[in-house]
Amino acid sequence: LCIVVIAYFDLSGRVDYATKSLLKIVLFGLIPFTLLRRPKVKAMLGVNQSTKRILFVGIGMILVIVLGFFITKLFISYDLVIDSLENRLNVTLDNFLFVSLYIVLINSGLEEFFFRHFIPLQLHISSEWTNRLISSLLFAIYHVAILYGMFELWVVLLMILGLWIVGVFFSLLNQNAKGFLNSYLFHACANIGINLVGLLLFLGY
Repeated sequence: LCIVVIAYFDLSGRVDYATKSLLKIVLFGLIPFTLLRRPKVKAMLGVNQSTKRILFVGIGMILVIVLGFFITKLFISYDLVIDSLENRLNVTLDNFLFVSLYIVLINSGLEEFFFRHFIPLQLHISSEWTNRLISSLLFAIYHVAILYGMFELWVVLLMILGLWIVGVFFSLLNQNAKGFLNSYLFHACANIGINLVGLLLFLGY
């Protein structure tokens, strides 16, 4: 239900980005947090042996994403991206810095808490891999509303498949930890790269 509500506002463009962000904080953060039994914040954000290595790889991922943008420009059209950001998602160059900071610092954490921590705890399925696949599929489906209208249909479908795989990968980053800090850091780094691509598009590159 939370995913459907957020997707509706993503597709409709009826509210500004700040209002939608506050709604997402409530639906993906506050409500799920209150539904957890005795939530332990320290455990959720606990550092482990692989955290530093993951952060280092995540920084490298920023460069990979920016490089990938220039490579994919050769066969993927990005013409619709800015139009969709401005007219449907209400993101402009004027509020781009605010949106970017929110996406990296808050949105990454909200999505990792919701999809990698809260949902798997609620599924109550014995198989850890089944939990991982279902939560990752929901993560991919959620992004359909964001990507819709930005690219051709075949590109969106390919991205959804990629996001499902990415969701599984993010889940694996947390398998030796009790929380979601590892996937949060990697997700934040990936979003930095995506935001840099967005900035390049706004600047006409």
